[in-house]
Amino acid sequence: MQRDGEGLTVEGQTEGDYPLPYSAVEVCLHGVTPSQVGVDGEPLPTPGQQFAVGMFRHLRIEVDGN
Repeated sequence: MQRDGEGLTVEGQTEGDYPLPYSAVEVCLHGVTPSQVGVDGEPLPTPGQQFAVGMFRHLRIEVDGN
């Protein structure tokens, strides 16, 4: 996870040949509302402060007012 002046980037990484025990990741932001969200380079409809995304390599959350 890396934060910069415009938002947050989360990298999804797995190791080994084990099946993942879940199909989505719950994201809950406190104190900010996302202006844009992208998963693996594809934009998503702008959610509220809490949302779920499927498995990803790169999750980008842009935030206004940082």
